[in-house]
Amino acid sequence: MKVKKLPLYQFLDSSKIDIKLPNRKLEKYSLLNGLPFIDLTDEFVKAALTNPFLYTKSDTHWNIYGNSIAAEIEAEALSRLIEKQFRE
Repeated sequence: MKVKKLPLYQFLDSSKIDIKLPNRKLEKYSLLNGLPFIDLTDEFVKAALTNPFLYTKSDTHWNIYGNSIAAEIEAEALSRLIEKQFRE
């Protein structure tokens, strides 16, 4: 699927964009402050390979499918956190 670039972004080279940079910064902050961190990026990229429609058509909010992917990832991560606390 070829993505049409908006005029404002036509000069950006997408191969030079690090989509995980914000998450790495947030993860570092979280770890330094003892907060759990759940990164959804890899699973969303994987899900988009089979179903590229994870977002609503009108904006950047997840649609029902995107919400279900996020919920599955978060539920599994939260389960691990809860189990860890009960073992300590």
